[in-house]
Amino acid sequence: MMKYLVILADGAADYPIDALGGKTPLQAARTPVIDSLAAKSRMGLLETVPRDMAPGSEVANLSVLGYDVQRVFQGRGVLEAA
Repeated sequence: MMKYLVILADGAADYPIDALGGKTPLQAARTPVIDSLAAKSRMGLLETVPRDMAPGSEVANLSVLGYDVQRVFQGRGVLEAA
């Protein structure tokens, strides 16, 4: 039986900060647990937002969960209300 763990680091992109030597908070963070998981894992890249839709976590997260976002997405408000 295969088991999956999907980690969505939503909002982790951030901007570089001078006080962190020009790194983003994620680049400057100590991440031993994430590094250990990654070393034991299989990873890849995935395009989660169709080219004709605005990039946003609401679209990307639905897509990762397997939804056809072009058919089901009705706006962020619907998700927030749920």
